[in-house]
Amino acid sequence: QYSVACAEVSIVADRGVDFDYGYYDQGILKIGDEEIAGVQRKSKLEDGTIKYSWHYENLPAYFYETYMPEGEFFLPTVCVSNGNWKKYGRSLLERIEELPECGPNMDALFTLIAAMPRDKQLQALHETVDRMVHLVDVSFASMPMACISAPETTLADGYGDDMDKGVVIYHILKRLGYEPEVYLFAPIGRYAKLRKILKDYPDCRDFSSMRILVKDDSGHDIWLNNVSKYAKLGVCDFDGQPMLDLKSGKISCLDLADDLETWCREALTIEINEVGDAVITCKSKYYGQAYENFKKMYLESTPEERMRRYQQEISGIFANAQPVTPEPIIDVNSYPATREFTVCVVDFAVVDGDFMYFNVPVSLTTIDCLEHRRNYLY
Repeated sequence: QYSVACAEVSIVADRGVDFDYGYYDQGILKIGDEEIAGVQRKSKLEDGTIKYSWHYENLPAYFYETYMPEGEFFLPTVCVSNGNWKKYGRSLLERIEELPECGPNMDALFTLIAAMPRDKQLQALHETVDRMVHLVDVSFASMPMACISAPETTLADGYGDDMDKGVVIYHILKRLGYEPEVYLFAPIGRYAKLRKILKDYPDCRDFSSMRILVKDDSGHDIWLNNVSKYAKLGVCDFDGQPMLDLKSGKISCLDLADDLETWCREALTIEINEVGDAVITCKSKYYGQAYENFKKMYLESTPEERMRRYQQEISGIFANAQPVTPEPIIDVNSYPATREFTVCVVDFAVVDGDFMYFNVPVSLTTIDCLEHRRNYLY
């Protein structure tokens, strides 16, 4: 267990400096059961500055578990900001647009994409940039705007963060005659209270991922710079998450079309004859990012790895299950991706008069052991 006898947060600001602040005794989402009362103080210092402080005593202990909410969701939290999303968005967009769009590598990439049919250009750009630029696990939000690389530099180096990669796509799209829009995303989940915190207390570190939105010639929204070459064009990895429009400075939530949302449909059919033998068919359909992950796993696996995975799935259904076909029927060239296989199981069910007794070969429990948790599941 973790406990704190007391905690204090202080902010010292020059007189005349304006900033917004708010404090939440029970956390931003107020999901805790304990009543915690904090004391706010405001005092002037000798050098003309003002000190704001929040003091809490006898904070209740909490037991650490996996899949817990973030601490600010249920512990005393202070939010402070003097930022402005509209000003930040405009400054960042100006920085992106002022970067030089030409150079040997950029010109070669533009020539390659421009030579393709119009209806193939977005897919080709998506796949080509994904191959040419290795994504590094560093967020642009933690660095100054001056660190954003010119697209020519990114292509020459062969790596960059998602902002660097997005800048390449942005400038190529403009040269091709498209009208790309730049959005930043905050991966905070589907919580209205958290979205309000984002708006009320701007912090550029919250919006840490950059994506490009462009419309194809049919008027469909296409998201770029977000997924690998295996993904369905148009899918975005931040469905339902808050997004910041750099041009307007407005915050909204992404709502993808139903067929682009991430989910997997599993269907299990069990046919049992009169003596208890069974034929079991498993069918799966993969949408959104599930489609991308499944397609990547399949295409990057060796035949031996695919066969080993198939054998594990068969034995996972029933110990003595025998496959009807030597390998599963898989289609990753269509959307959604599909996977199907059938097995035969002798003595699957025990026949007792008019009844049959058997175990379903999948777990019907989505979340196990919730009654044993001491904290909220997140």
